Amino acid sequence: MKKVICLYRVSTNKQVNDEEDIPVQRETCRRYIERHNLEYGEEWGFYTEILEGGVSAYHKNIEQREIQQVIHIASQNPMERFVLLAFYSDRISRQDINGITFIDKLYKLGVEVWTVQEGMLKMDSETDRLMMFIKFWGNNNESRKTANRVDAARKVLTEAGVWTGGTVPYGYTLEPTGQLNKKGKMINALVKQSDEKAIVKEIFEKIVYGNYSLCALRDELNNRGIKTRKGCLWNISTIKSIINNPIYKGFIGYNKTSQMDGGRQKRNDRSKWILAKEKNEDYVMVSECDWESAQDILLRKSRAYHDNLKITTDRTYKSQLLLSGLLICGHCGTTISPSVSSQWTSKKKEKRTHIEFYRCNLKTKGSKLCQGKTYISAKKLEKVVLEQINIYLDGLEQIDCAADVERMIKSDTADDEAMLKSMKKKYSETLNRKKALEEELIQSVLGNSALSKENINMALDSQKEEINKLETGIQEYEKKLEEKKLSMKEMKTLQAFVPVWRDVFDTAPLNIKKELLRLLIDKIVVKDYNVDIHFKITVGQFGDRICLHNKDTGQKNNSGRVQKALPPLA
Repeated sequence: MKKVICLYRVSTNKQVNDEEDIPVQRETCRRYIERHNLEYGEEWGFYTEILEGGVSAYHKNIEQREIQQVIHIASQNPMERFVLLAFYSDRISRQDINGITFIDKLYKLGVEVWTVQEGMLKMDSETDRLMMFIKFWGNNNESRKTANRVDAARKVLTEAGVWTGGTVPYGYTLEPTGQLNKKGKMINALVKQSDEKAIVKEIFEKIVYGNYSLCALRDELNNRGIKTRKGCLWNISTIKSIINNPIYKGFIGYNKTSQMDGGRQKRNDRSKWILAKEKNEDYVMVSECDWESAQDILLRKSRAYHDNLKITTDRTYKSQLLLSGLLICGHCGTTISPSVSSQWTSKKKEKRTHIEFYRCNLKTKGSKLCQGKTYISAKKLEKVVLEQINIYLDGLEQIDCAADVERMIKSDTADDEAMLKSMKKKYSETLNRKKALEEELIQSVLGNSALSKENINMALDSQKEEINKLETGIQEYEKKLEEKKLSMKEMKTLQAFVPVWRDVFDTAPLNIKKELLRLLIDKIVVKDYNVDIHFKITVGQFGDRICLHNKDTGQKNNSGRVQKALPPLA
């Protein structure tokens, strides 16, 4: 008697208990075993079943799936005769080469492979193997078409502001609308959940206004006994997923993540997101300004981490010094960070004083490569920088440079946009050539092509390499253009903010003062007794429309810099 191992697979968790999916596959396979015994005169007996719920046979490698149990069972019972039975071949695999390789392994172990719809999948001759390749290639191609159709539909619905499903974001819940879809199932709508909504607001407030790090915020939530929706402790990735979700500012999003090999998710660049064209006020939990500020804070911290900078460079959010995060050493190009010295105020060591100052990170390590000052007075440096900012603002208030800024950015991005368009066109052409080669490979296998399989595979490898290079290039240019667009937005914000900048700055708390300085300044280079301030908006770029007063305030040039000779900083 042959022992039958039944395989049931569905692509999403929602289908596991659906009356049209797993239960149907199970019942159909059981009936097929009974019918087979009557029609073929063989004795098949049900042995066990393998259930794969929420598993994509297209994205997930067959070596990482539960179906590998069949190989284990056959290897442990070499004297037994087994049959793998599935509803259709696409339940086994939607990957062409991997699917054939897996079935070949089963036949070498003496396991027959059958499907309810197609009968026995044979591998006896070259013709059988060729037909098997065509069958699994068709399964693979059908998955691609289905994925493209679903992807296109979700993009359209998302842009229209329609919730298309997936994991319900923290702070919301699903409630039935009373309407049915085409399949007769209830349509649910996203609704705010009051308790979770308060936590979401608190997360954004503490990140944007409270100088909280992600670690500090995680620890506070856990120490207060607040749990995630699943009843687990908070972690940094969960908090980041909340901060990065645009739904909290009122925009449903799609394509924020993509699947990597092995099933892991990676976050897509923001330029690839698909967002609703209009804000839905029913979803809003935080203002757009606070949401964007939170993104900017996370981005700066991420850059500091990926650039392998010391932890001290992140004291932008912790130090009491005003210019932390903006200073560069003019001698070695290393970041200048806050530092602290402490000493006892009396011989009895009853009281200790702490003094914060600025110091080059390279000097902090004790390196002799930097010839800069060991000690830079925070008080003197901050006083001079604020004086120059006031002079700079006096100049900006005399002009309306918003139109000039926009024209300047557009001119600067024209070449990048042209290059990006060219690369996308070349990418599309390369994809078409790759598709043609794949079709030619099928013809070569069938013996209908003048080209050999080896030559076609070499050409395919070349096209794949070219596609990878173009994808990398496109991502780089898209990122560069996005940064320039953000720069233009920042410049426009600054222009509108100039008239009230001083009043807000004088009364603002420390973290807001730091944000206001970053709105104005790109970086400050300190070399000995000279300070070189690089402003984000260059007054000199607007030609003769403004003439800065050149008293004893330093030299203003067309590079957006103010250079000032200072009294001793140490």
